[in-house]
Amino acid sequence: MSSFKRIAGVLALRISSATTQIIHVKALSGVLFAVIAFLATSCGGTFVPNITEIRGTSGQTQIFIKAILDSIHCEIKNSVQYVISEDQKLAQYQPDHKRIAPWFDDWGMSGLLTLTIAESTEFNPTVSGTPNPMTMFFTLMGGIDLSAQATRINTLNFYYNVSDLAYKEKPCPVGPDGYYIDEHLPGSLLINSDLKLREWLTGQLLYVATGATQLDISDGKAVSQTIRFQIMSSGNVNPVWKLTNALVNSNGKLLSGSRNRTHELALTFGPANTKAKTLVGNAQTEFQAQQFGSSLSSRLLNFLPVSSNILPPFNFLSVP
Repeated sequence: MSSFKRIAGVLALRISSATTQIIHVKALSGVLFAVIAFLATSCGGTFVPNITEIRGTSGQTQIFIKAILDSIHCEIKNSVQYVISEDQKLAQYQPDHKRIAPWFDDWGMSGLLTLTIAESTEFNPTVSGTPNPMTMFFTLMGGIDLSAQATRINTLNFYYNVSDLAYKEKPCPVGPDGYYIDEHLPGSLLINSDLKLREWLTGQLLYVATGATQLDISDGKAVSQTIRFQIMSSGNVNPVWKLTNALVNSNGKLLSGSRNRTHELALTFGPANTKAKTLVGNAQTEFQAQQFGSSLSSRLLNFLPVSSNILPPFNFLSVP
C-alpha cells in the first residue's frame, strides 16, 4: 500500500510540474504575442508618418520645416551674393571694365522642396513540422504574410528675385557648425549641408579657365540643379519556438519595419518677370519639367529597389 502511495505521489508531482511548465509557456507566449501585436500596430504603415525622426508636437514640426527653409535660403542668398561679388571683381580686369554677367541681376529663382517619408511594417510568421514523426517521410511548411505601408509627400514652392537676394538682404553669418538656425528636431540633411550651389553658379555664370563666360544666354537660357538626399533604415525581430514535432519561425522574419526618407531640392535660375515674381520663357518650362520629374520620382521611389540607379542623387540640367 505504501509503495502505491509513493508511486501515486511521484506521478502527481510530475503532472503538477508539467502543468506548471505548460502554464509558464502559455504565459510567456501570451506576453510575446502581446508585444508583437503592439509593435505591429505601433510601427509604420498603419498611420501617417512623421516628418521628423523624433515624434514631436505640431509646433516642433513647423520649427523643423522652418529650419530647412532658413538653411536653404541662406545657402541661396550667400551663393548669389558671392557670384555677383566675384563678377564685380573680375570687371576690373576686363578691357571695358564691364561685368561678365550683368544680366544675372534681372534673373529670378524658383525652387521646389519635396519631403517624402515612407514607412512599412510586415508580419510574416512561418511554421514547419513533421505530421507523422514515426515515418519522417516529409516536412510540412506554411506561413502568412501581412504588410502595411504609408507614404507622406509634402511639397513647397518658393521664388526669389536675384536682385533682392543680392542687394536687399544681408548675408547669413556662418559659424563653426554652419548657419545659425533655430533649435529644431533632427531629420534632414538639407539643414546646414554644403549644397555646392556657390560652386555650381560660379562655374555656370562667370568664367572658365580663359576668363570667358561659360553660359550662352542669347536665347533666354536657364540653369537648374536637383539635389536629393535619401536615408533608409529598417529592423526586424524573429523569435523561434521549438516544439516536439514543429518549428515556428525557423526561417524568415516574424516582424519587420522600415522607414525611408527622401528630401529633394530643385532649383531653377533664369530670366524672370521680377514684378510678377515668376520665371518666363524657357526658364519657366524648365522649372515645370522639374516639378513633374520630382512628382514622378517621389512615387517611383516607393516601388523601385534601393540599389536602382534609375533616379540619380544629383542632376544638373540646362535648357538646350
